[in-house]
Amino acid sequence: MKRSVQLPSVGLTDSLTLLQPSAPAGVTVDMVVVGLVVLGAVVLFVTEWLPVDVTAIAIMVTLVVLQPWTGISPTEGISGFSSPATITVLAMLILSAGIGRTGLVQILGRRIAAFAGESLDRQLLATVGVAGPVSAFVNNTPVVAVLVPVVTEVANEGHTSPSKLLIPLSYASQLGGMLTLIGTSTNLLASATAASLAGEYPGLRAFGFFEFTALGAVVFLVGSAYLLTVGHRLLPERVPPADDYVESYGIAEYLAAIDVKAGSTLVGNSPSALSERAGGTVDVLRIVRDGVPVADPSAERLDAGDTLLVRTGDEALRTLSAVDAVTAYDWYDPRSTAFDFDADESFDRYLDRVATEFTRWHLAARDHDVAFVPATMPGYDDSAVRPEAETPPLPRSVKRFREQTALATDFLDPEYPLAYITTFNEWHEDTAIEPAPAYGESYLDAHAETKTASPATPALDEYASVTLSFSDTEGEARALATTLRALELADSDKTVAAYDIGVPADEPVITEGAYDIESDGDRTWRWLGGSAARTVVYVPAEQLSSASTLRLFGQPKPSGLSADVTVAGDSLPSLALDQPATGVGRYEVDLSSVTVSVPIATE
Repeated sequence: MKRSVQLPSVGLTDSLTLLQPSAPAGVTVDMVVVGLVVLGAVVLFVTEWLPVDVTAIAIMVTLVVLQPWTGISPTEGISGFSSPATITVLAMLILSAGIGRTGLVQILGRRIAAFAGESLDRQLLATVGVAGPVSAFVNNTPVVAVLVPVVTEVANEGHTSPSKLLIPLSYASQLGGMLTLIGTSTNLLASATAASLAGEYPGLRAFGFFEFTALGAVVFLVGSAYLLTVGHRLLPERVPPADDYVESYGIAEYLAAIDVKAGSTLVGNSPSALSERAGGTVDVLRIVRDGVPVADPSAERLDAGDTLLVRTGDEALRTLSAVDAVTAYDWYDPRSTAFDFDADESFDRYLDRVATEFTRWHLAARDHDVAFVPATMPGYDDSAVRPEAETPPLPRSVKRFREQTALATDFLDPEYPLAYITTFNEWHEDTAIEPAPAYGESYLDAHAETKTASPATPALDEYASVTLSFSDTEGEARALATTLRALELADSDKTVAAYDIGVPADEPVITEGAYDIESDGDRTWRWLGGSAARTVVYVPAEQLSSASTLRLFGQPKPSGLSADVTVAGDSLPSLALDQPATGVGRYEVDLSSVTVSVPIATE
C-alpha cells in the first residue's frame, strides 16, 4: 500500500531556499587591486629585491593611496605604529641591544664554551637550555640574533659544524617563546587582535602574560627532547667544523685585521673614524683589547694596542694602510764650494752629511710617533743650462747612486722597511731637468738586493734629548725666545763636548724649535722658540752621562724669560734666562740628578 505525505508548501519552499547555495558573485575591481598588492608583497618579501623595511612601508603607502579600492584610510594605514604589539616588540629589541652592550652575551658565550667543550650533546643542551627559557621573557627574534655568534663560536671551538646547532637554536627560541605572552611577536599580535574584536565577540579578550604557560611548557619539553635526541641527527653538516664562514661565503678578500699603534690618529676616536679616514665604508666587526673582545665595538673609543677586525673594500683598505711618515731628501747644494764631487773623499763627506740629516729626521719622527722614510735621488746633470756655475752638480754615477741607496737602507724603519725615491728636481725647479730613467731603475736594482734583508736601523738609542720649553716668545713672523750660539757639556772644569751652533759639522742634532743659521761675520747662531715655544736637541748619550753641567750661550729676547728643562726624560728645575748685561749670556743646568742610559756597544 502506498502512502502519500503532503508537506506544507510554505515550509518546504523556505527550507529549500535556505539550503540552496547562492550564486557566486562576479570578481570586482577591489578584489583584483587587493590581490595584486598582496601578490606584489609576497614577491618582494621572498626575493628581497628591496630591503624588507622598505617593502613594508611601500605596501602600507600603496594600500592608503589605493583607498577607493582597498578601503584602507590613512588612519588605518598607520594604526600599526600605535599597536601595543608593535611597541612591545620594539621594546624587546631595545632591551636585547642593551643586554648586548653590557657584555653579558660575551660572558655567557665563554661559560657555554667551557661547559660544552667538544661534546655535541652538551653543546645542544647548552643551546636549547639557554635559548628556550630566555625567549620566554625576551622576544625570540632578538634572542636568536644575539646568540647566533655565540653558538657559532661554541661550535667552532668544539670542532662541530655550526649547522648542527643553529637550527636547534632557532626552534628552541620558538618553543620557548610559547611560554609567555611576550615570547614571540605572533603571541602579541594575536592578543592585540583578540582585544580589538572583543566588542563584536564578547568571548574574546586580551591574553594574560602566563595564560598559556602550562601548555607551552609541555610543547617546549617535548620539542626540546626531540631536538636533543632525534632532530640534530637529521641535520646535514652544511658548514665544515671550525669554519668561520669566511671561506664558505668567499668574504676573505673583504676582511682585514688592523692594529692601532701608539700615537696613531685613531687613538681616542670612535670606530666610525675609520670610514672618515678611508673615504669609504669600513665596518668594525670586532675590537680585541688585551686579548679579549669588547662587548660593543660601536660604543668604544679606540686605544693603542687594539686589534680591529674590519670589513671593507680594497680601496678603503689601501687608504687605511697608509703610513704617517716624514722623509728627508739627500743633502746637496750645487752652489756650495764645500764639496768637490770629482774626489771620492769629498763624496764620502757628502754621505756623512746625509747620514747626519737622516739621523735628525729619524729622531724627530720618533718623538712625534710617526715613521721615518729616508729618501734618495738619482744623479742628474743640468750643467747645460748652468754654464756659469763654479762647481758642477752631483755627477751621474750608478756607483755613487748605489752608495746613497745603501745609506738610505741603513735608516729603514723595522716596521716599515721602505725608502722613497724621487725624480723631482728639488733644487733647480726652474730648469725642468729630470734624472734619466736609468737611474731610477738602478735604484730599484740596488734596493732589490737589500729589501729582503732585515734593515739596519740607526742606533737612535745612542742619543739623549735635551728639551727647553720656553715661558714666552716674541715676534709675529717668527716666534723668538733666545739665540743659541754654543752648547757645552762639562764635568767640573773639564769640557766633555763643545758644540758651535751655526756650523753644520759642529752642531748637535736639533730636531725641533730652531730657525735657520744667522751670522754677523765672526759668529753664527740660531734663534730658538717656534710656534710651540719648545726646542729639542739631541746629543750623544755617552757624552751626556759623563757631564755634570750643561751650558748654554745666547741672548734671550723677551725679558723675564725662563725655560722648563727636561734631560733624557728627567724634569729639572726651571732655568732663568735673564738678559746679560753685555754680550752673550751663559746659563748652566745641573745634571747631577739626571740618569742617562748608555747602550752597550756590540761587535
